Amino acid sequence: MQIGGVLHILMAAFHLSFPLLFRWGEDLSAVASANRAIVYTLHLAVVLVLSFFAFASLVTWRELTTTRLGRSLVLCISLVWLLRATTEIVYFHIGVDGAWWRVLLFLALAGLYLVPFVMRVQRKGQNGLPRLAP
Repeated sequence: MQIGGVLHILMAAFHLSFPLLFRWGEDLSAVASANRAIVYTLHLAVVLVLSFFAFASLVTWRELTTTRLGRSLVLCISLVWLLRATTEIVYFHIGVDGAWWRVLLFLALAGLYLVPFVMRVQRKGQNGLPRLAP
């Protein structure tokens, strides 16, 4: 979990550089102001989520593996990174630029959180699964 936390800090910091790195000021100037605001707002939400994932992984890692809520969050984090790996392939056409390293990074992040979840479920049986209803 701590490795995942550090990686989430790095990802959040990297995301903070996106507006400058990808020249959003120039590229988004032709977009309607409401749409530009949506891009910036959602991007800041992503940074906040990544920061929360880092905090949870570094500070409350024990709860992530021992409580139902924690295991649900661990599964959610893993699914976020599986989705991100999939969207990398579908939307970014990685075969064109050869950036398979991003897919591997996202799959590694998913695995860092999926492995403890699966191990806990195997040890506890059905009690290890997150409950969806009270």
